[in-house]
Amino acid sequence: MELAQQINDIIDYVEDHLLEKIDYNKMSAIAGCSIYNLQRLFSYITNVSIADYVRYRRMTLAAIEVQESEIKIVDLALKYGYESPESFTRAFQAYHNVSPTSMRKSGINYNAYPRISYQMMIRGGIPDLGHETKIPGIVTQVIFKEAYSVLGIENKKSALIKDPKISACWDEFFQVKASELIEPFRKEPGFLGVFCSSEPEYWNYLIGAVVENCKQPPKGMFLREFPPSEYVIISHEPVATHGEAMAQIGRLVGYAHGGGWQCPVGYERYYDPIIFIESYPPEYDKKHRVEIWITIKKNNSINNETNDN
Repeated sequence: MELAQQINDIIDYVEDHLLEKIDYNKMSAIAGCSIYNLQRLFSYITNVSIADYVRYRRMTLAAIEVQESEIKIVDLALKYGYESPESFTRAFQAYHNVSPTSMRKSGINYNAYPRISYQMMIRGGIPDLGHETKIPGIVTQVIFKEAYSVLGIENKKSALIKDPKISACWDEFFQVKASELIEPFRKEPGFLGVFCSSEPEYWNYLIGAVVENCKQPPKGMFLREFPPSEYVIISHEPVATHGEAMAQIGRLVGYAHGGGWQCPVGYERYYDPIIFIESYPPEYDKKHRVEIWITIKKNNSINNETNDN
């Protein structure tokens, strides 16, 4: 399914159920991915979390009713899913900077949040995000990586928050001089960020490096083991600056989760909750890039068919 259609189908579902409890399992089925990846995909593409989008849209519609109808505030609170008029009023005032009663009396304008409609043009297989400059082409490759260990700092975040502040996680990593603690154990060059699911509705962003001979992680750090696996690596052509590379993350996530890439013949994707986003420092050509690693395995059904023949 096209990425734009996926996002718009999710938005259609939300808009049709704004007055009901939003069913994340239903949206996950629409998107064709886990709830965890659905939330991340939606946030990357729309720059707003699903939870915030629902809240903004409800507050917009509630404000319209406050100004254009005579519905009681207590009934309005129940209509939009609040347990009491007080909790509704607090949420309303936090969003519109005025209470519903004051807005009704004074006719003050409300903060409108229009329905999102997502469109993406495709030129030569590369998403056109509206930039006049040349967009680096997306490239993919398949590799096998032996078991490895990542030593670093984990940042536990709610999967529902609008902005996980990834840059702040990197700032903290260097401020506490974690790189110096990693250096004695380093096995591979560069630092990487690894999105790891931790528990329902949460994920960890592990920033560190691939290490060896680290039996006990330094205080305040985590050592995470990853089994041997084959990966599809989705990246983009190298660019001149780190900022340009990081600007491609949302585009690569959309490509990875929007059906833009094809799993190699005879393989299937697995271990869905983990995505690797690796930020590489300048290499010999002084270029930067960001990569997404997707774990894949051989398709057992195809292997069985081969054996039967």
